[in-house]
Amino acid sequence: MKKVVMVGGIVFISLMMILISIPFIFRGALLEKTRTAINRDLNVNIEFKDLRISLIKDFPKASLMLSQVLVTGKAEFAGDTLLSVQSLRTSFGLFDLFTPDDLTISEIILN
Repeated sequence: MKKVVMVGGIVFISLMMILISIPFIFRGALLEKTRTAINRDLNVNIEFKDLRISLIKDFPKASLMLSQVLVTGKAEFAGDTLLSVQSLRTSFGLFDLFTPDDLTISEIILN
């Protein structure tokens, strides 16, 4: 019984450490992919200062937060500010990270 509790505790602590470390390990790559995907898929220019990903804050959902977001138009709306917010946060299912083609966003919060 004691061994089962010890193994379970070690597995739990290991999983928590992995969930905490993943956003830090892949932060740079995620930042560039986010910028590239948004600018490619939308007919706008988007700039943001920082990107934070948390797998624990809204568990069992993952959350993504962009700070100092500025969205400006292209073509006929060039130079127009379409959105300017201090932070934009969204949450989505944790397992949606593994199937990005079927991402379901649960909420979007603008500050």
